[in-house]
Amino acid sequence: MRDTDVADLATAVRSAADDRPDPDRPPVELRLPFRGPWQTVRTPSERVPSHGTHFGGQTFAFDFVAVDPRRRTASVRDWLTVLATEPVDRFVGFGMPVLAPVDSRVVAVHDGEIDHAARRSPLT
Repeated sequence: MRDTDVADLATAVRSAADDRPDPDRPPVELRLPFRGPWQTVRTPSERVPSHGTHFGGQTFAFDFVAVDPRRRTASVRDWLTVLATEPVDRFVGFGMPVLAPVDSRVVAVHDGEIDHAARRSPLT
């Protein structure tokens, strides 16, 4: 980690600590929103903000990717993997349920968004 990254992390952590809405309320413990084997591919340990922006709560964002027992993210590897986008149904995590991180009640649901093409290639 570069010195600027450490300074950015320290600033972000101090900012997050100052922004607690109720310092007397105990923290909420969250569960990961999935089951099975997954890996992280981008985390705050690499840089802060982890996705290059503080927008949309991405300062400390983690990217989780589902993997199979052999730690592969997709069932197919071919020329598309290297040169183009890929169909989402190739990937282990496609269609897996996303779980609530806390006990809660669903108050609204939206469905019908188009799945964007998957990208593993640095060219895409």
